[in-house]
Amino acid sequence: MQHSGSDKFKIGKQEVRLGLFAAMAIGLLIFGFNFLKGENVFNSNLTYYVRYPNALNLQSSSPVLFRGVKVGSVREVILQAEGVLIEFYAREDIQIPVGSEARVISTDLFNTRAIEILFSKNTEVAGSYDTLNGTVETALLDKIADQVTPMRNRIDSLLITTQYLLGAIDPNALNKTFVHVEQATADLAEMSASMKGPLSRSASQVELISGNLAKNNEHINKIIQNASKLSDSLSVLSLQPTLASINQNLASLSGILQKIERGDGTMGKMIQDSSLYHRLDESAKSLNLLMEDFRKQPRRYLNFSVFGGKIKEEKK
Repeated sequence: MQHSGSDKFKIGKQEVRLGLFAAMAIGLLIFGFNFLKGENVFNSNLTYYVRYPNALNLQSSSPVLFRGVKVGSVREVILQAEGVLIEFYAREDIQIPVGSEARVISTDLFNTRAIEILFSKNTEVAGSYDTLNGTVETALLDKIADQVTPMRNRIDSLLITTQYLLGAIDPNALNKTFVHVEQATADLAEMSASMKGPLSRSASQVELISGNLAKNNEHINKIIQNASKLSDSLSVLSLQPTLASINQNLASLSGILQKIERGDGTMGKMIQDSSLYHRLDESAKSLNLLMEDFRKQPRRYLNFSVFGGKIKEEKK
């Protein structure tokens, strides 16, 4: 089957569209990659190199500054035998002179590193892929020294203390200490062996008690049930009538005590009126004297005889 010219033209248009789409996708990919790296794809950039003894915490996308303004970024950190080679780019309009310095600085308290371009007095402009002089900020070196010096002093102090302690230790005393430790270990082992018998017997007794509890489980359950029934019975009993009777008796007793306190009735008068008490006391004394006289001289009071005669008064 033969294709017409129009069909061939349609196939060619589809291929062009696919090609354009692929080109746009590649372009967007390159743009996004460079954008994530911090490069400004809309300006012309020049590439430069600089060497340092180590990376100094520089990373890809670390900023390149000129007079405090970002003019580029680090592209790559390349490890070499003699040190580290840093590849970075800068804007073409900066016009970096030959012999300029690329100094590593710290931009904040978190030790974030950047490259600062310091122009030389040379009038010749460095070209792309030229190598600049790499230097490190003096303050940064001082910070590193400040961090290393205290650590070195602490290490020296630790070594001196260790040496002093080792020199002060008496070998004989150390050997005696080892002997004592060994003896204490042997005593502990002997004590552990002697405790095996009592511990095993205690375990047997515990096992026996557990067995007895298991055997008497039914009786224990009955005791618990009876106690529960007794508690239920006590809770069912009504204590209200008893409490009411007690309250009534207490109220009556309180009324009687109030009457006595007011002087009502015989008991109240006896308590409140002292003269009644004295009269009763005198009457009791008189009765006591009368009974004593009757006991001594009964004929004075019994004046009769079985023969009709009069009983004569006993002579005193």
